[in-house]
Amino acid sequence: MSVTSTNLKLNDSGQWTGEQGEGYARKYTVTYEVHCDSKQDGPATVLLAAGIPAMYAAYAVGNDSDAQALCVKRTPTLVSRTGDGGNIWSVSCEFSTQASDNQSNTDPTQWLPKISGTYSQFMKALERDIDGNPIATSADEVFDPVPEQEDSRPTLVVTKIFKSFDYVFFADYRDKVNSDTWIVRGLIFAPDYLKVQQISFQETFINGASYYEVTAAFEVKPDKWNPRTWLNAGYLAKWPTASDSAKIILDQKTNLPSTSPQRLKADGTVELNLTNPPVFVEFNTYERRPFSALNLN
Repeated sequence: MSVTSTNLKLNDSGQWTGEQGEGYARKYTVTYEVHCDSKQDGPATVLLAAGIPAMYAAYAVGNDSDAQALCVKRTPTLVSRTGDGGNIWSVSCEFSTQASDNQSNTDPTQWLPKISGTYSQFMKALERDIDGNPIATSADEVFDPVPEQEDSRPTLVVTKIFKSFDYVFFADYRDKVNSDTWIVRGLIFAPDYLKVQQISFQETFINGASYYEVTAAFEVKPDKWNPRTWLNAGYLAKWPTASDSAKIILDQKTNLPSTSPQRLKADGTVELNLTNPPVFVEFNTYERRPFSALNLN
């Protein structure tokens, strides 16, 4: 039938409790008494009663309030039958500051994305030192092969719930870098700082409805993914007196083809004065996409 009354129970022992634990986490328990006018009124009817805190509502009872503590559990228990054919229920309501920020929103697509991260280790070619000088011998000869060192790159992983998933759209972001300034959970990334490492998805069911949980992993490169730079050096060079086609660089002592890469000027000719600053060539090798279009923030 229906609920006839809802009363807050604060007088009896155990009906109003609190707890504070590690990290100042707080929990509260409050009890309500609900009267129904039919013995057929069960827990589902009781949970709809006016006056009982809604799920994920903030704690506010009597003179007490704690905006960070949300209602995370409501437990109806049948207490007794009444003489007029009804039921009396006791409803225990639990509040906790450890509830997820997302739980206060019943639409999963509006939940805040979850973020995490770590480091991925790679090896990178050493072409210049921390001061910008080329890695070379004391005679300014470029090492062959080029030495390498470990390159630990930060990673960012973002997980978000979607109602639908466009596989073709997300696949187009494979190995792309951000063309825009992208902000996610307060983290700001300038253009060319992020590259898509992988995007995965799986179907999940929330409250009986189908959704897609999308997880995107990014590699962060503080010195940017674009442009990439290389020392302007090689085995071929252009000659001022010849055509534009490059020719083999000859060793000045043996007049044989050089056995190591030689530094080049910006015009492609051999750099004979090795006291001049080295020349580096730059290329944009990664396609760009606006990461804001991923709708992960």
